[in-house]
Amino acid sequence: MLSTHFRFALRSVSRFKIPSLINFLGFAVGLTGAILLSSILLHDVSYDGYHQRGNDIYRLSTGLNMRDGKRHFASTSVMSGDNLSEVIPEITDRVRLRYQDLTLTIGDKIFNNENTSFVDKGYYSSFTTELVAGQYPKEESDILINESTSERLFGTTDPINKVISSQGNYGTKGLTVVGVFKDYPTNVSFRPNILADFTIIEPFSNKSYGSIVPGLNTFLVTDGSIDAEELNEKLNEFYKEHIGDLLDIVVHEAEVYSGMHYHRGLEFDLGQKHDKNTLWVIAILALFIIISTLINFFNMQTALVIQRSKELSIKQVLGITWASKIKQQAYESMIVLLPAFALSGIMISLALSELEQYTNLTLANGWFSADNLWWLMAGLFLIFWTITVAASLLMSRWNSYSVVSNYKTKGQSNIRTFLIGLQFTLAGFFIFSASVISNQLTYMETLDLGYEQDNLMTITLNQVSGYDQARTIKTAFEGIAGVKKASLSTAPVFGWQSKANFSIRKDTAQENHLLNVNLIDPDFIETNQMLVLVGENVDEKGRKLLLNERAVKALGFSSNDEVLGQKMMYSMRDTTMEYTISGVVADYHYATMHQMIEPMVLLTNELGGYFNLTLRTESNDGQLTTALEKKWDEFFPGYLLTYNLVEESIDNAYRQDYQKGAFYQWATLLLVFVSAMGIFGLTYFYADQKRKEIGIRKAIGAGMKQILAQIGKPIAWVCLASILVSVPLSFYFSGEWLAGYQYRVTLGAEHIILTVILMASLAALALIYPGIKASKINPVEALRQD
Repeated sequence: MLSTHFRFALRSVSRFKIPSLINFLGFAVGLTGAILLSSILLHDVSYDGYHQRGNDIYRLSTGLNMRDGKRHFASTSVMSGDNLSEVIPEITDRVRLRYQDLTLTIGDKIFNNENTSFVDKGYYSSFTTELVAGQYPKEESDILINESTSERLFGTTDPINKVISSQGNYGTKGLTVVGVFKDYPTNVSFRPNILADFTIIEPFSNKSYGSIVPGLNTFLVTDGSIDAEELNEKLNEFYKEHIGDLLDIVVHEAEVYSGMHYHRGLEFDLGQKHDKNTLWVIAILALFIIISTLINFFNMQTALVIQRSKELSIKQVLGITWASKIKQQAYESMIVLLPAFALSGIMISLALSELEQYTNLTLANGWFSADNLWWLMAGLFLIFWTITVAASLLMSRWNSYSVVSNYKTKGQSNIRTFLIGLQFTLAGFFIFSASVISNQLTYMETLDLGYEQDNLMTITLNQVSGYDQARTIKTAFEGIAGVKKASLSTAPVFGWQSKANFSIRKDTAQENHLLNVNLIDPDFIETNQMLVLVGENVDEKGRKLLLNERAVKALGFSSNDEVLGQKMMYSMRDTTMEYTISGVVADYHYATMHQMIEPMVLLTNELGGYFNLTLRTESNDGQLTTALEKKWDEFFPGYLLTYNLVEESIDNAYRQDYQKGAFYQWATLLLVFVSAMGIFGLTYFYADQKRKEIGIRKAIGAGMKQILAQIGKPIAWVCLASILVSVPLSFYFSGEWLAGYQYRVTLGAEHIILTVILMASLAALALIYPGIKASKINPVEALRQD
């Protein structure tokens, strides 16, 4: 009996090969897309949920009210948060975290630029840190390392109680590994590799409320009985009493840790950032794809039921039992759904791995892990199988006339058309958005940065003992074949820039400004191929400095020429020095295009130290790298040469932008495919619904064009309505997305025209098979059917 039902089901599916294949592919692709989107969504909505006390922890940020505008920093001074727990009882602890790069020596192995997090002792009781071996630190020299760092530094050797020699701004110090902790998941804002005691670096920090330390985050741990608004009120009262003279300039603000990854725009912010709107888009998209997939499936099933109405009616007359109907429908649904779920499971397994590598996110965990994925697919199969069998049984109770009648009288045909139009609208929205994102990414790749990024290499000089040694290294590297030019600076041309206080006398008043500053040598401009607009470059002979165009405007000068020869005072630590403005350079993008170019000062000052060597090379081949490593080993035997290519640094800075662009392109293709399946199903349904009408039209001489026009008319109306809705919506939201860039493309008619053309092409493509099939209907057979 079972084999009989199976044969009937297989014959039924094989009779309608194209619709069944479309159903199979549409369901498999739609399900795969929805589950992949869900894996990304679940990763992001659970952000920072790893820390069990995340809702009780607040990050302290610092606002500066300067003469030339307000600035807001994610960083603080080392004093921020001092004594707060004594006057605000809800605060139980203050935890500081600062990243610094150290040079670590283990036996004869030397590891440069090891990113180390210096934290207060309260970190271990406030932030979740799962030990897999050892114990928490007790002494100042005790450190923890995560599993990845343990494997990289020690291999298979047990690291517990091993002493590491470290070099930092504090000098040289032995650090003892007392524990190994589990790697933080990728949905955590701060993911330290090495945890050391903050007291090691604290004596080397400026003890002033107004001295903001880049990379220093201060967290206030509460007992959970206070919210952000009340906490900020109490903080204001505290700081009025303790820094009343600075309160007009320095402002502190607290925000809950579990939500700070949605807060953009703070300077010196090291935490991972996410956009709530993107998460909403992912959630709606995943839900809509799975709903659309079901709609498309049932649309096609409805059309097949109509085609099989005579067969179903005969079976009804012959007295087919309800149990046989259930078995028949169950087999027919299984023949389509089971292979679709199997194919979807295989595609998800392969795609998750690729998606993880591309996004650097941990997605294959929980239900999406290798052990649980097929259980998830099995559960979903049972749910969808039950739904489709029940729906098919309801449809099978009607013959072709009653199906058509019910759809007309109850408005189900209108609902069907509306839902297809909704998918089509969403496809149009993503087509428009993807074109805008693609244009913006192309714009960023082609915009003049103000310097030449190709063949530009930077090397961090952590080991140098002073400017003289740095200059010796520069000269030696310039002599290597393949190196065209070299320069020394505090920071590379692209990346973090320090800030310093400058003052300039205008009329009779002394104006103070907080400006970005980079300490450079005279070769910095030529090495980076920057443009001096007026004046001349700095030199070794006197104290001269360069301003960018933004700085000229910030200082209140009306032209670049007017600023030449003016005197500026530069304050560094406890020293103030007078400089002469020698020239103005063209504005250049030292940060991403999300950030407006700010005032920049370039000056020479060997007392400030030079920590970065920039090389302009002819190419970046292996032969040059070998020569650089050999020369490096002459100065620092045993130390590994680490370098960065500026082009790669810029690409990494835009990594999330490129990922979002790829996501939208992928989502657009998925939506286009699902929408095409929906339009195909709708057209197929209309064609079968109008078989008699088409037969009559062909009998009186209608040709293929007339038949296609008749079938395509409702699709054309759906397409037009979708365009009228999707274009304005996508135009608005694309404008909101572009607002996140200070330098961006302009939305124009080309985006609208492209969207209209692609949507019309999509509708036409989905119409081809059902339309041509309808045009080939035999009039005699169509009229005889009734």
